Amino acid sequence: MSLARKIGGYSISNIFLQLMSAVTAFLRPKLLTPAQFGLWNLLNVIPMYATYLHFGTRDIVRYQIPVYTACGDEEKAREAVGTLYFGSLATSLALSACLIAAAAFWPGSLVERIGLVAFAGITMLNWYFEYNLALLKAHQLFGMLSRLNYIRPVLSFVLTLTLAGAFAIYGLYAATFLVMLVLIVFIRRAAGTWPRGIFSWPIYVSMVKKGLPITLFGLAIAMLITMGRFFVAGYLGDIQLGYYGLSTMAFTGLMRIPGAAREVIEPLFMTDSAKSANRESRLAGIESFFLRPLLTTAATMPFLLAGVLYAFPPFVHYALPRYEPGVVATLWAVPGIYFLSLSFVFRGLLVALGLQARVLWVIIPPIGLNALLMWGALHPAGLGMGIEAASIATSISQCALLLGLIWFTNRHIPEKPVSWKRTHLRLSLPPLILGLAYGMLYFAFSHLSMLAYHALAGTLFCILALLVYVILSDRGQNLGLPSPLARWMKKTDGRSQR
Repeated sequence: MSLARKIGGYSISNIFLQLMSAVTAFLRPKLLTPAQFGLWNLLNVIPMYATYLHFGTRDIVRYQIPVYTACGDEEKAREAVGTLYFGSLATSLALSACLIAAAAFWPGSLVERIGLVAFAGITMLNWYFEYNLALLKAHQLFGMLSRLNYIRPVLSFVLTLTLAGAFAIYGLYAATFLVMLVLIVFIRRAAGTWPRGIFSWPIYVSMVKKGLPITLFGLAIAMLITMGRFFVAGYLGDIQLGYYGLSTMAFTGLMRIPGAAREVIEPLFMTDSAKSANRESRLAGIESFFLRPLLTTAATMPFLLAGVLYAFPPFVHYALPRYEPGVVATLWAVPGIYFLSLSFVFRGLLVALGLQARVLWVIIPPIGLNALLMWGALHPAGLGMGIEAASIATSISQCALLLGLIWFTNRHIPEKPVSWKRTHLRLSLPPLILGLAYGMLYFAFSHLSMLAYHALAGTLFCILALLVYVILSDRGQNLGLPSPLARWMKKTDGRSQR
């Protein structure tokens, strides 16, 4: 199956997952009070951070298995799977035990203590689910992954509606637990168990050394996304955290599309890199698996962001009026979503070229910048601002991350396709043109009624986004594969080799 078809089929299932997850995400604040929704958003950080307790072994297995399979070394593949299984099991069990102990001595309310116990169980289920998910991706079984993307959101919607509708946040705890349990049973029945060897400490140490920098890249992005929750909860309280949860909800939903493309492209990039024997093939791999997806992401994300800018505010106004104070903060998160979606594409390139450890010095400063901006904006001794400032701080930090990655790759990758600089220059077009357009449309039509403004301005914004897409896509030609500028690259490839 071609790269385009793999990305297309998996992306379609991810679009369904995103749409159904969005419905469920908007259902949760409808069924919970702002304080309960704020608590849910804070507790939900636990499984997000728990996914990194494999210390990089899961990431490195995803990259190693395609290479071992391509080389015909099945024994090494089994050893890697066994080491991943037992190593990640031990760390997940340790976290679950800590959560149960914390619940026993927690000075807070009963709902908080029950939440800690519930997420201890969810952490273990999520460990086994993510373990299987990593192996499905490593073996490029995107058909099974697509089926999971259809089953998971439907199941989550049904259980959330019934259980959270009846028991509020307690029902939401139970629904999350049951969803993971049913998905694990489905995977076991459909895919069985994976052949695995015994745990090997030397292999584990080697995998951690190679994979930890990859995991730290993902952890840095997770920290940029979630840091605002801690600052808002600490300085502004659970109710404001509930309002702020709307922006994190939109953020998480929209990042699934570039995330889906990355999950398809990265294992293929690893396999291609392992087989590349000369300069021409390496440059072709960078062009196919990095530059083209990078520019395609820049060209297509504005259409998704338009939904947040122009459909989200009226929806919240009419469907979730209690959460309307969180709308402006969500709008300020939009630039950060664009910057982060582009940063996602860089990871495969850095891993393929063995630069994942050196890039840590680039991704750490944006985290510190985010913390500093959050403290200065929200702390009573600072500016004492609201949740809008938290979203602005996050967007600035994510822009800094993208700029740092662009600087790092330009500096540390010696061999680049001729289209390299022009591709990176064109990344600035969408935020400049569409950011200016958003401001002009607001001043031109904001005097209209809410529905009239968002309908008219949203339509014009999408037309401008389409024009930007055509510009980035070399006048819209040769777009069968997500590869903008493909014709121009082919014309200039001969000059790059001379």
